[in-house]
Amino acid sequence: MNTPDRIKAAALDLFASQGYEGTSMANIAEVVGIKTPSIYAHFKGKEELFLSVLQDASRGELDFAASHLETGGEALDRKLYKLLSHTRGKYEHNGSTKFWIRMMYFPPASVYRETIDLSYTYLSRMEELLTSVFTGDRSAIGVDPDKAAAAFLCLMDGVIVELLYGTAESYDKRLEASWDVYWRGISHS
Repeated sequence: MNTPDRIKAAALDLFASQGYEGTSMANIAEVVGIKTPSIYAHFKGKEELFLSVLQDASRGELDFAASHLETGGEALDRKLYKLLSHTRGKYEHNGSTKFWIRMMYFPPASVYRETIDLSYTYLSRMEELLTSVFTGDRSAIGVDPDKAAAAFLCLMDGVIVELLYGTAESYDKRLEASWDVYWRGISHS
């Protein structure tokens, strides 16, 4: 792994566990095994490093969703449900996912605008992806694909809040209850 990637990996772990304000460039340098000024050969400062890590995390989440939703051979309702249920596992075991979700909901003050902009870019791309998936499987739904996508994002947002404030059990409970209502609301049956 090259030095910029090692710096970003260390920064991701520290930002995810200690937050933006709780992480210093010296902490990151120590984990990487380099001197603090060496980081500046690759990144202008903490903000640029943070935003680079955040962009990578956003891309990773979009890639995960796309690969999950664009696979064939599985019914639309199962794909969508599995995307939501896998989110909990990713949050619990994947530092990048945990970092991305936490920063979407709790953006650092000094990079607030940039973080919010990245969040809205992510949400727009997710909505485009979902609309495309719904349009491609129009026979499974009885509502406009745009509305189905927007409603799915609201459902996803609601259960993600349980990851931040609740427990794994409360996440599963809310997912089960809301999924049933959501799918009955958008499907033909």
